[in-house]
Amino acid sequence: LPDLEPVLDGVSSTPDLPLPAQSWTVDTTTQPGRRLLRFSSVTANVGAGPLHAISNVAPGAVVPTAEVWQRVWYEGLGFSDRPLGTFLYDGGTGHRHIHVADFEEYRLLDGNGKVVATHQKVSFCLMDNLQLHDATPPDVGVYRPSGECGSVEQSINPGWTDYYGALLADQWIDVTDLPSGSYSVQIVVDPDDLILEQDETNNSVSFPVDI
Repeated sequence: LPDLEPVLDGVSSTPDLPLPAQSWTVDTTTQPGRRLLRFSSVTANVGAGPLHAISNVAPGAVVPTAEVWQRVWYEGLGFSDRPLGTFLYDGGTGHRHIHVADFEEYRLLDGNGKVVATHQKVSFCLMDNLQLHDATPPDVGVYRPSGECGSVEQSINPGWTDYYGALLADQWIDVTDLPSGSYSVQIVVDPDDLILEQDETNNSVSFPVDI
């Protein structure tokens, strides 16, 4: 099984790919009149097997939605498929590819730990972007062309992370109506428990921000 865990460190980042706690900023230009707290997200697969999402979409087809399954691999390279949810086609400017729906949710917590703002569950393209420092070669992996966001299958292999930059679409929480102060951003992976994992208790991480 895979084991997804959002992380704040432990990967080989670069100035062009800052980690969440170093990437956050308040955006007042993308949506005039609104203040958007932007930040990056890094989701690691710390499990023994790949997160492998596979659909029945014809390669290159453009469809609004499609069913998607999680392919679970076993010793000896046997596998079974289980429902994972939906592939969504995002035709917006600069996007135009398939995402796995309901993959992450972003929450803003006040000093008492109360959720004061959220952003709708966002959809991601699952792929290997940054490698964990302590990664070892997995027994089973799903290998596709580097940087490809597949319309038929997507994956995060053990020892790798899926990175989403702060300036990309939907990578924010609207903080327009919140008072200045100290808060925490909570990144939650698989908020609806759609993915079968080794460990369901390590699916969130938080870091402080001052607005």
